Amino acid sequence: MRAALNLLPLTVASALAVVPLRANAAELSKPGSSAAEVRTEMGAPTAIRSAPGQKQIWEYGGKPSPYETYLLVFSKGRLTVIRQVITDTTFAQIKTGMRQQQVRGFMGMPWRITNVNDDADEDIGDVWEYRGQDAGGTYKFHIEYELHGRVVVAAKVADVAANERGGEFVKPAASNFPEH
Repeated sequence: MRAALNLLPLTVASALAVVPLRANAAELSKPGSSAAEVRTEMGAPTAIRSAPGQKQIWEYGGKPSPYETYLLVFSKGRLTVIRQVITDTTFAQIKTGMRQQQVRGFMGMPWRITNVNDDADEDIGDVWEYRGQDAGGTYKFHIEYELHGRVVVAAKVADVAANERGGEFVKPAASNFPEH
């Protein structure tokens, strides 16, 4: 457990290093802004956590859109990095065996958490879903965990309900894991 806790800052830093800034982020705070300015512009974050080097990471899940989650890194009270993390690039880093805490470090708080373990013999624990949107429409990142909180399935699937309203369907992408 202690080793997993030590990995969290690394996974967050890794996720922030490879995810590009959203193209139309004009309404978001800019690097160099103070923490107070960011709070005024964006409101209260959905979570705040510490990172190595006396940094803080502020998470904004579902803001400004329900299909986005931003991680903002602050150093000495100033915004240094802002990244949209609900992307294929971030999702591709989710691997079998990762712990929930590691996934949370990469992608922030899930849009929905479900526990489908309604049978004592069932070996599936929580299911986390993240909502995303790209040029093809809306989708969900679906992540299933075993009872001890490790990833067993991760797949990008069509957000059928949202896409039916618009008349378009997203084609599901392949899972990150080979089929058995």
